[in-house]
Amino acid sequence: MNRSILIVEDNDSVATAIDGLLTRRGYRTRRAKDGIEALDLILAEAPAVVLLDLKLPRMSGVELLKKLRRTPETRKLPVIVITGAYKGEGNARAARALGVG
Repeated sequence: MNRSILIVEDNDSVATAIDGLLTRRGYRTRRAKDGIEALDLILAEAPAVVLLDLKLPRMSGVELLKKLRRTPETRKLPVIVITGAYKGEGNARAARALGVG
């Protein structure tokens, strides 16, 4: 069973806290600070799930999610959005259009 989780978060304090929680529970984690780094890691070795912040440098979480959903190999990759930037109906519509509940 694949127990790897990719944490995509540019705030190091938040990423460290999540990483610690998950590794103590037996998950193997990798971290990316932006969407471009995350995409490279996903394409190199797909995780079981991605924890994704929407507000990221270089490539936003929304843009990363769009790329993942357009790529056959990553179309069904489970993504959990973890963000404080999920404000406003525009962001909510964009996220729902990409399968975020």
